[in-house]
Amino acid sequence: MGVHANRWASWVLAALVVVAGLFEVHNLDIGLHARTGQWIVEHGEVPSVNVMSAIHADHPTVDDKWLFQVLAHGLFDGLGPDAVIFVRILLMLALFLVMDASARRLGAGPGARLLMLTLALVAMRTRFMFRPGLVSLLLLALTARVALVSRPDGRGAWRVLVPLQLLWANIHGYFILGPLAVLAVAAGHVARGRQAWPTARRFALLAGGLAAVCLVNPAGLDGALHPLAILADLREHYDFYSANIVEFRGAFAPDPRGPYDRLAFWVLGGLTATLLLGRAWIDGPLGGGAAPQDPPAPGAWSPAVTLPALALLSLLAMQTVSLRRNMAPFAVVASPLAAALLSAGARRLPGTVRVGGPAALLLPTALALVVAWGEISDRTSIHDGLDRRWGPGLSGVAYPDTGIAFIAEHLPREGVWTEFGYGSTFTGRRWPEQVAATDGNTHGYPTSWLKSVIEASSGADPLAFDELTRRHALDVALIPMATPLALGLARRADWALVHVGREEAVFVRRAAAFVDGPREGGVVVPAAEWFARHDVRARLEAGEAPDWPSSRPPGPVLGIPRVVHPQPELDQALLLLSLDQPEAAARRAADALALAPGDPVGLGLAGLAA
Repeated sequence: MGVHANRWASWVLAALVVVAGLFEVHNLDIGLHARTGQWIVEHGEVPSVNVMSAIHADHPTVDDKWLFQVLAHGLFDGLGPDAVIFVRILLMLALFLVMDASARRLGAGPGARLLMLTLALVAMRTRFMFRPGLVSLLLLALTARVALVSRPDGRGAWRVLVPLQLLWANIHGYFILGPLAVLAVAAGHVARGRQAWPTARRFALLAGGLAAVCLVNPAGLDGALHPLAILADLREHYDFYSANIVEFRGAFAPDPRGPYDRLAFWVLGGLTATLLLGRAWIDGPLGGGAAPQDPPAPGAWSPAVTLPALALLSLLAMQTVSLRRNMAPFAVVASPLAAALLSAGARRLPGTVRVGGPAALLLPTALALVVAWGEISDRTSIHDGLDRRWGPGLSGVAYPDTGIAFIAEHLPREGVWTEFGYGSTFTGRRWPEQVAATDGNTHGYPTSWLKSVIEASSGADPLAFDELTRRHALDVALIPMATPLALGLARRADWALVHVGREEAVFVRRAAAFVDGPREGGVVVPAAEWFARHDVRARLEAGEAPDWPSSRPPGPVLGIPRVVHPQPELDQALLLLSLDQPEAAARRAADALALAPGDPVGLGLAGLAA
């Protein structure tokens, strides 16, 4: 029965991972990564300045993601977005197979493994994008497996961890976790007592060696120290980053949405901490009471692992206090440990229900099915406030596709102000013909510039937008239509709304100094004539009904209906109110309510427009 139960748990987990990967959170940064990779391939070197920027092209930067960007270029440009999704699912499967194997090696039963890894999947769900951070999670899982499971005595660990660290140092700035994780394990062995000090010495020397390996990158010492520079910048400007970027907020910071990933992290973290501390108490003072031999027997929890695991988890837990994005690294390490400790504790309990029995699989399987249903139906992501793609391929739900296409057709040589979240996609579609004012590379720009951009987009500084666009000759703006900036521009006479997409809007300065004039059908036309054709306000006042993109309700998947959130209709209704078109706004709000009856935002907009 144990063999069948183990297979069942592994197959259910694999199916859940595929579901979570196929219907993914949108990745607005893939275009930026692909274009940077293209630059690296074309020039045969890794840039040391922000080559994707026209305004800050001389800003020094360390490209710690260069190897991933080359891979992104090959996949996205060579094979297409479906290949990106396929490789991302493979990375996710590899990650969870490593976590599952670690839990099993530590003695976790199938039910506990499926339960804890399902919790981990929910806690990590916002990080399952094809970004270098996903590769970092896999490398962290492998590092933890070597240090705590397969080489707990430290002998021979360098043969595996040194090549992994060399790869990590050229993939993502989180490579600093490699030597820090090994050093934390060394500290845990020190706490075990004198009999474990030889093991601690091996891990401490290994941590130093991994730190030295970090020097092997195109930027050398600057590259190795880059994570510390990022941390220093985050510490100096933490209030700014945490107020404007969700992943830079702490895991315990207020969030009115109450997202499921944070809830799963709390449950997983609390359970793991309780089990580990209880186990440390059972093993004796400082974990040295049992004086276990190294290494532990396969398939069983060893007291020799308790304090090193506690030290490593303490390191990762401290990082989540200030950065919510660090919930994922914590879950990678915590879930196998929690599964093993839960199984070890259950084996001590009297009764007939054993950890490997069929009854113990009922709850984990039910939880996995609920999570899969939430992923397929999109209910989880809508609750969390995340944009999702409806299956493989690129989607117009979050990507500003029509807005970028409009600019490419009509305004292909103008300077474009891009909202922070849209800049990476704009770069992916328009570079090198046009360059985004700002993209998602937060450390490719002076922090003062990013502050000004955010203040302009949020409306915190009403003068920032005018000052920056005039200074840098940016006469076109590609921005989300429901932001304070867009709603403010819609009321102004000096800017014309010329295009409305699914969630994006394009504005043009009426007194723009066009490079050679706007285009119509590839032909340059007089500006007055072009504005007459595309000025949305003028067309509405002339009685023309807007033909704007609408929500596209997807069909069911495996018989599961997909929930619809009419964001385009809601945003467009709000924009119409700013254009002094209450009747058109009321019709759009009614369209939203037809798709999602009882939607509170739709009801509110309908009331305002009435």
